[in-house]
Amino acid sequence: MKLQSFCIVPGLLGVCLGLASRTGSLAFAAGEIDPLEGIPVISRSDWNASPPGIGRVMHQPRDLVIHHTETPVASTIEGNLVRIRNIQSYHQEEKKWPDIAYHWIVTPSGRIVEGRDWRYRGDSGTRYDLDGRLLVVLLGQFGQSLPPPSQWEGLVRITARLASRFSVPEDRIFVHSDLAQTDCPGQALKEKIESGDLLRAIRQIESSR
Repeated sequence: MKLQSFCIVPGLLGVCLGLASRTGSLAFAAGEIDPLEGIPVISRSDWNASPPGIGRVMHQPRDLVIHHTETPVASTIEGNLVRIRNIQSYHQEEKKWPDIAYHWIVTPSGRIVEGRDWRYRGDSGTRYDLDGRLLVVLLGQFGQSLPPPSQWEGLVRITARLASRFSVPEDRIFVHSDLAQTDCPGQALKEKIESGDLLRAIRQIESSR
């Protein structure tokens, strides 16, 4: 596996990592499902994630919920991995959650980043039932503007794969505001998803298999 070296926090912590071109996520025992097998994923170690804390609760995934981080984005993948690390720090240190809230993060370039172990339910600053729900978040803010095409394609790819692997029906693919009092994932993105664009793209992937 060829590694591309870079400093994940240049000039700040001086921590240099190798960004691996790898597929799948986490490490699985024989017989366990890897829901993203075959899809390139940036691992937790590549963004220098802190270990999860205590308090995680296992669950059986059955739904998908789409979020946005509502944070600025960087112009490089290295910068966006720093932002993901900062989100995890905020969730653990300020919110007192055991880990970053989301199971996967989609960057503006369409790269998929490993977040919380999907076998444990996520967290939210809003009140809704998180049990059995896989949380996919887009890095950025989409109240007035749409994700770039590469990020949208990343969302389609991971949503299609997760829906297939966990047998999630179309009516169980939600946006955050379907389930809680929130503007997340932003009005522009919500309208695009509600227009049927996401489901049409997922069906196209499924029909090509």
